Amino acid sequence: MNFRKIIFILILLFNSDVFILYGVAKLTGFQFVHIEPPLDTLLKNVRASYIMWYFFSLKKGYSILIALSELIPALLILFKRTRFVGGVLYLITITNILAINIFL
Repeated sequence: MNFRKIIFILILLFNSDVFILYGVAKLTGFQFVHIEPPLDTLLKNVRASYIMWYFFSLKKGYSILIALSELIPALLILFKRTRFVGGVLYLITITNILAINIFL
């Protein structure tokens, strides 16, 4: 096996592992935890990221949907036959995550 192929496999495994960890964290309740905002705080004084995480945590179905959108591509890119489909799904999911982080 040449050096480029080893690097490719390591990057592939790393990206897959990260998505699997975040997907499992969402399914088990370690991410998107529902926290009530302080009642004496005006909405204009609340950080946008706090509002976003609060919104994400409102419905369990949303957490499951996001977790599956991370787990399915992570598993698909591990296998050579499904790598292209997994890569496309991975690209869609990571674009959504980046957009949330950039524009928030």
